[in-house]
This record gives sequence, C-alpha cells and structure tokens, in this order.
Amino acid sequence: MKQLTLVRHAKSDWNNKLSDHDRPLNKRGVKSAVEAGQYLVNKGFKVEKIYCSSAERAQATLAYIQQSFMPIIPFEIDKALYTFNVQALLQYIYNLDNKLNAVALVGHNPAMTELTNILSNTIVAENLPTCGIVELQLNITDWHHIDAVPANKVSLYTPKNKSQNIF
Repeated sequence: MKQLTLVRHAKSDWNNKLSDHDRPLNKRGVKSAVEAGQYLVNKGFKVEKIYCSSAERAQATLAYIQQSFMPIIPFEIDKALYTFNVQALLQYIYNLDNKLNAVALVGHNPAMTELTNILSNTIVAENLPTCGIVELQLNITDWHHIDAVPANKVSLYTPKNKSQNIF
C-alpha cells in the first residue's frame, strides 16, 4: 500500500515584478498554509518524506505547514517539481524510492488537479484550489504502478471547505 499526498502551493502574490518562480505568498496564502499545517497535525498526518517544487511560493507553503510539525518531516526541494505538466509529475513519481510508502509532493496546477483526477479515476476537483491537499491511498507496492490502479481512498482538504472524504 502506498500513500501519496498532493499539496498545491498556497496563494501567491502577483503584485510584484518578480519572475513566476520567485513569487512569494500573499497574506491569505500564509494564513492558509498555517491552517493547513494545523489541520494535518490534528488528523495525525504522517509521511516519510516531502518533495517540494523549487518555486518560492511552494517552498514557503511547505515552511508554513512544517511549523506545525515537531520534528519537521524530512523534505527535499527539487526543481523538477516546478512543472505544470501532469506527465512530468507522473515520471517523477515513477522514480520515487520504493522503500518509501508515504510521500507528499508540493507543486503547481494544472498538474496537481490533473494528477488527482487521473489517480482517483474520477473528477475530485475541477480545479484544486491554492493550498488544496489531496490524500490518496493506492493499493500498489511499487511507485512504477502509480497510475495502474485507481486510488481506493481519497480525501480532499481546501482552505474554504476544510476536509471531506471523497471515497
């Protein structure tokens, strides 16, 4: 059994002249990321490792979420996750270490929404909102098979609606 958690970065600040990669979170994004961290701790969230996009807004989202965890969850920043392409995300997952059974990815839309819907074999979200979190349980033992069998349990957290089990 593998568990994959997908976290879309929190709301970013468009009111500056920085590159897309360097945009920070806005105030609402900071608040949402802190609340998401508290939600995850309260529900007993556990992953072995978090992989995060190199974009500033993704790293800041992870940092604010991690404030709720003691000790923090091991993580790795990876430029390969600065992608908007679902096939690139799938390729990334195929290459995960099979010794890891529970991981999280912090990244970007539309790839996060598309991956959620592919892996759950249904429309979980038409657009995963900023700071949205999807937890997928998959009846697989090898990350290479991530898209072979639909998830057998899916839950969704959004800053607006909080938590719901999809199935």
